[in-house]
Amino acid sequence: MAALALWLGACGSDTPAPQEGTLGFITGFIGGAVSDEPRAALAARDVLSAGGTAADAAAALYFTLAVTKPAQAGLGGGGVCEVYSWRSKQVETLNFLPPIRPGEGVIPGNPRGMLALQAKYGRLRWELVVNTGERLARLGTTTSRSTARDLAAAAPAIGADAGLKAIFTGRDGAVPTEGTVLSQPDLAATLSLIRRSPQEFYTGPFARNFTEAAAEAGQRIDPEAMRNYAPTWETPASTPFGFYTMYFPASAAGTMAANAWRTLGTEGGYRKSSDQPAALLAAVPGQAPGDPSADTSFVVADRDGSMVACTVTMNRFFGVGRVARGTGIVPAAPDPAGRAGGLTPMLSVNPAVPRPYFAGAASGGVAGTRGLLASALGVFDLGRPLDVAMAAPRPDPTGLVNGIYCPRGINAVGSNETPEAICQLAADRRGFGLAQHD
Repeated sequence: MAALALWLGACGSDTPAPQEGTLGFITGFIGGAVSDEPRAALAARDVLSAGGTAADAAAALYFTLAVTKPAQAGLGGGGVCEVYSWRSKQVETLNFLPPIRPGEGVIPGNPRGMLALQAKYGRLRWELVVNTGERLARLGTTTSRSTARDLAAAAPAIGADAGLKAIFTGRDGAVPTEGTVLSQPDLAATLSLIRRSPQEFYTGPFARNFTEAAAEAGQRIDPEAMRNYAPTWETPASTPFGFYTMYFPASAAGTMAANAWRTLGTEGGYRKSSDQPAALLAAVPGQAPGDPSADTSFVVADRDGSMVACTVTMNRFFGVGRVARGTGIVPAAPDPAGRAGGLTPMLSVNPAVPRPYFAGAASGGVAGTRGLLASALGVFDLGRPLDVAMAAPRPDPTGLVNGIYCPRGINAVGSNETPEAICQLAADRRGFGLAQHD
């Protein structure tokens, strides 16, 4: 999967200063975003430049991913975010993985998850964070290498479903290759609804139409359960490490990751581990089996010092492999084994300052968790630059990691330092990573 890491800076000019909500409103260091798909990271860059918070940018990034990486980030899926707010100086877990109901399909968690994130910690108008995804779906977007690779891998499933075939194949019956323009009008209409009135996605005529279409696709979703679904804000699992506190999701997998970190790094101090791969294999046992290509992750930081790290999933590559008629949405696959609970984004904060120092997230299930821990240990335990730590050999190379590391924390407002001196951004080189500096 391709990945893009963006240094986000803005240059001054002689033209009148832009207004909040428009590109270029913020000058100097404006934050950063890392994503498995380039256009999604660019969407986050624009929102940060317009004065948005990390929450605004993360929501914009996600809704772009729903268009450009539908196999893992479709509207029908769910996810988990770790969120640090510079105002509250607190870390929270946002859980928008819908409950599993035996014999039923999966309620879409991502739209309300992003709404909850942006409503609590955003600054810009809601429509600004949905605009880019809607525009790309409606007018078309050039297929990135990441998207093209996903579509090529899913070609047999796409050819087997008339709805997917209508969206993701051309007149020759082939899936788009890199550089091909792809539009998704039904998805654009759904995103338009979310932009105008996000709650109507879960209530009223659209919700009724969606549940009926999902049933036609073999997924029974109770309309009342969909109407009542709400993400939850939870107290994260945490463990101290030197001056820092490491935070993980409030789940069994998050607690396991926190315990693994404590084992590998020794609670309250540093340990120069020379055998990290073997230690990681022992400390992070395998989780419930599932499709390691079902997830994608992203991280965002803003100039004030807020950070968001998220992993979203369809539970299986391209979910159930069928489109809910007229919506452009592929429902997520049922997850009876609870594999989605293995999503483990992480944050690091020095509570004494207080400032955030690290945001990381990964795809690939347990392989991603091991890769994320190995990368963070390389930075905090061995003192490596983030890109070097992420490129180092690790137990299972199939998981992809995205990260932001700020060696002195983020306190950049009014700083004359270059973005590179404030924070390091890196996308996993095992994908199609690109780091861009402005």
